[in-house]
Amino acid sequence: MILVWMAGNGGRFQIIWLSGALFLAFSSVCFAAVWRHGGRWFFSRWALRFHAGVAATLITLVVLFYTEENWRGKRAWSALQREAAARGESTDWSSLAAPAVPADQNFAKAPGVAELLSLTNQPNSTWPYRYGFENRTSWAWQQFTDLVWWQKFFRDRAENSVPAERRADTLTFPATPEPQTPAADVLFALDKYAPSLATFRAASQRPALRLHDDYSKDYPYTLETDLGLESLLSLGHLLCLRASAELQQGQNEAAFQDVLAALRLAHLVQDEPYHYAQWRPLATMQFCLQPVWEGLAAHRWNDQQLAALQKQLEGQDWLADYRRNVPGDTLAMLSLIDQVLAFAEGRSSEFARLDPGSEGVGFWGWVVRTLYPVGWLYQDKTQTCRFAQCFADPLVAASYRNEARDKLEAEDRSFTDPMFVVLVLPTLRRIYEGHAVESLLMQTFFQQAATACALERFRLAQGQYPATLEALTPVYLAQVPADILAPPPAKLKYLRAPDGGFKLYSVGLDGVDNGGKVNSSFDPHLDIVWQLSKADSDLIWIQPGPR
Repeated sequence: MILVWMAGNGGRFQIIWLSGALFLAFSSVCFAAVWRHGGRWFFSRWALRFHAGVAATLITLVVLFYTEENWRGKRAWSALQREAAARGESTDWSSLAAPAVPADQNFAKAPGVAELLSLTNQPNSTWPYRYGFENRTSWAWQQFTDLVWWQKFFRDRAENSVPAERRADTLTFPATPEPQTPAADVLFALDKYAPSLATFRAASQRPALRLHDDYSKDYPYTLETDLGLESLLSLGHLLCLRASAELQQGQNEAAFQDVLAALRLAHLVQDEPYHYAQWRPLATMQFCLQPVWEGLAAHRWNDQQLAALQKQLEGQDWLADYRRNVPGDTLAMLSLIDQVLAFAEGRSSEFARLDPGSEGVGFWGWVVRTLYPVGWLYQDKTQTCRFAQCFADPLVAASYRNEARDKLEAEDRSFTDPMFVVLVLPTLRRIYEGHAVESLLMQTFFQQAATACALERFRLAQGQYPATLEALTPVYLAQVPADILAPPPAKLKYLRAPDGGFKLYSVGLDGVDNGGKVNSSFDPHLDIVWQLSKADSDLIWIQPGPR
């Protein structure tokens, strides 16, 4: 009866209060006895009986505390599992297992790809492993790729200018004896990767990508897959840089093929069901917008190329990806908690540092396994799932005012494992809110880019841009895109410019229409998504008129 009463009234704190009261009573009795009878009282027959009673009481309270917490945590977790089953959902990582893909349809299984992506656990030292390729996206500020900077970058690392003793540790590039145009020098340097790009281009025709074979294991993430994702990100950046240089050289079809390859590549990676893998295609997709904008701004794309680019851009649903990734991120966190749970219960854990049989457990490992209430971990799993439910909608998740989330956080501070509040809860909130913001911004950018392609197709056919976006329907657009960051039924804003160009803009994360003004403090060399997530600004796509 006492256990049930405590469980229904915040049991852990009831026990703590009772233990505190008993400690104060014990201290008062000891102080009074010593004051009246002196120190010898501690060893009297009556005192020994008193000490034994106190020890028995403390042991009872400790047993009661662990019993109650373990029972309460397991009961909460069982209840949540029943609720999930009633909704047709699962709390097992295996529920997100990607369907098997035949080897002849798997990008990662194509000839030569595994070696290039370091999937053999042997890092490819010749591949530009994110070698500065990500920090030069400036389409949002209507700036073309700084090919002069890249020309200097490559020529400073020319094979004939790096001392022989440093060439093994330095990424070098071929270079002509005398400088050419910036675009020509960039393309000449990137010819180093021509065989690798040919391998990737052939593999990109395959319809799926699986970097690891067994998705049924708890969070099957390895060094090999991490290296593979990093290499894919580097490949996407390299393709987009090459496309920008090709546009400068007038090689429009080659640039078009490189942009399509980068978009397809990023799309393949999006099959991964958790955000940790998703930020790589997000970064690649963001970089893809640079050559798309440059081709539009310079009016280099023809109607057929524009239609293909528009189809690729419109086919990307970042909000659906977010809603698919929230369960994946949640189950990844549950998997992590399960590893700690296995360790605390003395079972084998997949993390070597948590393996109860390993020599590295040490004193603190013994303390955790001996003193940490197992029920807290079950309660953590329960609260992780409930917390994730507050972020199911990306528009709500990105909001700074989320009453359901704030209420749950307040409850967590009162009734949950304190380590959960300190470590797990902030991590979950950062993941969900950051991913929601990224998804909303990228969805808006892709809507703008697709609409810009439709506007350019209209101009090629009619000689000028339309007066309104409605003129694009139904030939060039099925419907005018909605501004997902504004209260419905708002649409993307469209303004024609005096130079014959146009401006497309969304109200941005703050939901305030600033007339298409952008924050002037932004740095074009830093990640635009990260910067826009920290500031109040409209999201703008500007395209100049024909020259």
